[in-house]
Amino acid sequence: MNAVDKYYKTKQELLQEGAYAVKIFCDASLKDGVLVSAIYIDDHIRIHTKTKYLKNEKNIQKGEAYAIKMALDHIAKHFYKEAVIYTEIDSIIHTHLFSVVLGKTKIQEIPKQLRPTARMHQKLWSQFRYVYRMNKRIVLQKIESNKNPAHAIACQEREKILHPESSSTWKRWLITLCNRLIAQLSK
Repeated sequence: MNAVDKYYKTKQELLQEGAYAVKIFCDASLKDGVLVSAIYIDDHIRIHTKTKYLKNEKNIQKGEAYAIKMALDHIAKHFYKEAVIYTEIDSIIHTHLFSVVLGKTKIQEIPKQLRPTARMHQKLWSQFRYVYRMNKRIVLQKIESNKNPAHAIACQEREKILHPESSSTWKRWLITLCNRLIAQLSK
């Protein structure tokens, strides 16, 4: 069995109903120059979320790749043996197959249409190889943004950065203050 067949067999096993693989959803959200990466982790015990504001980046694909890097960091630090990482970016999934699964470490060995992605995320591929050497079974799976819980988290965090005055704490404080004023005026 070659590496690609083995990868797809593993993917099929991890995506089956009842599989105990950790599910990590990755996304990035960009609006008005604010890029936020987010991951949503379901390890069957509890839900974890992590976000990161990428101040100097304005490329959504780099934001998504950073989210996948956060997922790999999380997997490496925990005792997960199996994980499915969900992403919306096809080119990352396809480049992962060549760069990691097939072990193509030279850019020239990768199909021309995937070379920009391979160059852009070289550290990501080496991190995948590092986690694989830890005998962890990890696969990438495509997901649509409307089914991705990390999408809502990334958008929410981005909005907090764009509009810090409208945070929920601020709103609760303002409502409390208004209620006190209304109570005093009605006396």
